[in-house]
Amino acid sequence: MNLDLPAIDPAAPRPEFSAATACKQWLKALPLTNVQTVQGELKQQLELLSHYSLSALERLKILEQLRETVAYTVGELGKKYRNKPLPFSSLEQTAWNNVESLWQLLAANYRLCLQANIEGNAEVTTFTALITQRAMSCLVVQMLEYAHAYRSAPSALWRQLHALYAFAEEREVAAKRIKDSLNREDGSNSCEGVYAKALLLGLADPQQLSSRQLLQLDRWLDKWTARAPLSKEQPPTPTLPLVAVDLAGASGPAIYTGQMMEEKRFLDTERTAMSLRKRIKFLHGGGNTAEIGLGEDCIQPGCEAFLTALYRRWCEIQPSRAHNRDQVESAVQLCFAFPAIHFFLNDATPFKQPGETLDLAPEIMEDMRMYGRVTKRTEKLLVARLGYTLENWRCLDQSAGGFRLSRNGEGERISQNLLLALRPEASEHFTLAVVRWLVMNEDGSLGIGTRALPGFPTPLAARQITLNPKDAGPFVPAFQLSAVPEQKEPASLVLPIGWFQPGKRIQIYGSQMEEAKLIGLLEKGANFERVTFVSEVLY
Repeated sequence: MNLDLPAIDPAAPRPEFSAATACKQWLKALPLTNVQTVQGELKQQLELLSHYSLSALERLKILEQLRETVAYTVGELGKKYRNKPLPFSSLEQTAWNNVESLWQLLAANYRLCLQANIEGNAEVTTFTALITQRAMSCLVVQMLEYAHAYRSAPSALWRQLHALYAFAEEREVAAKRIKDSLNREDGSNSCEGVYAKALLLGLADPQQLSSRQLLQLDRWLDKWTARAPLSKEQPPTPTLPLVAVDLAGASGPAIYTGQMMEEKRFLDTERTAMSLRKRIKFLHGGGNTAEIGLGEDCIQPGCEAFLTALYRRWCEIQPSRAHNRDQVESAVQLCFAFPAIHFFLNDATPFKQPGETLDLAPEIMEDMRMYGRVTKRTEKLLVARLGYTLENWRCLDQSAGGFRLSRNGEGERISQNLLLALRPEASEHFTLAVVRWLVMNEDGSLGIGTRALPGFPTPLAARQITLNPKDAGPFVPAFQLSAVPEQKEPASLVLPIGWFQPGKRIQIYGSQMEEAKLIGLLEKGANFERVTFVSEVLY
């Protein structure tokens, strides 16, 4: 096992403490309200410790003193980048880098203790389970922070985690329960529990989860992994698809369908599946999330939908795609924000209030006379004048239901569930779509997966109706999507976020003025709501 140990230097500077009692006093003096200061102090001392010659037992005692403060500090730093759009700002990126650095340094020090254990150091021979579990835990929280930053966990982390679990198995301590104050659900943990947590997290497709969902999942897994034991042998009569991982590999788990694996381990999800089914049924019947240990922050109907998605990813064979993917790369143009989307959907015509006259640019009038549409050359001229952005992306593959896109270089910051409009290179028309997932790749490129909204989009003007007509605000850009009977999709409106209330009435104007009554919320995104409606023509 390659522990990738930091070099101990006899001439290394002395840290502020070299004993657990001194470390405890040092921690009491830290200004916990100043997270940046605490982060800097912790980083410096962990760095010094990683190169300082110290007895293995004393190092272990010090790390146990520091561990909770490190966890608290990275939790506070995480608030600066979690659930933020990509790419990160410089401040967000710095916060993420600092979090990763703290966990890496803590893990490096635990590995020094593990090396002493492997070498037979009598001081720490009885702490094999604890040291290994702590080292594994540092890796798993790093994986979780990668997910918060919409990054895939590096293969190096998986290799280290596999090796540590194999070591725990070899020393016959994998299932041994030990106290763990960071597991606030159970108060204890094991190497097997930490490993199962990593496997279930990896199988949950974390790039498609929001930071709020990741925090909920992190908390739930601290309890649920006790119901997900690992084994070397395939269950003789499994009732669910098998989850397997290769300890000799460099990646996470997969639904096992007979693929080659050198060192297979099977994760038994039978009890987890049963627990999930009971919870989903309870919530579907109107039950309260807090009553079944999910936490008061879990809000319906999103909680039930999240549990259902987890069940499918952990306990079911993933269905084949509803639409075939076209793997041919092509260029795609994207635009964001309601005004810009409205502009491009409306033949490069700026938004105007109903009844307002707007002088069309001479270039538009000439294009309409010559071609019956606005050419892309004229569109570019108007975009430059109005300041709208039309970004160039690469389409890596596409289907009738969506697009997988990539962008190099700077551009608009992208978040999950963001509304956008896209136009393939070979098309004259824009499609409304929503960002399903996003990932920041190691080469700095940004990748996103988008889902096309059903129906043909038509730009509209919309405003909310008030009791006093004089108080009514101006019309704003909105969109109508046509019905798609073959997909059982009704006609819908795409409105700004926060507009929907059942029975609420709004005015919409396309070719005529209508009053629309909002009926149901089909979906709610980061910057939009898609709703069903009925309308009545006013004039």
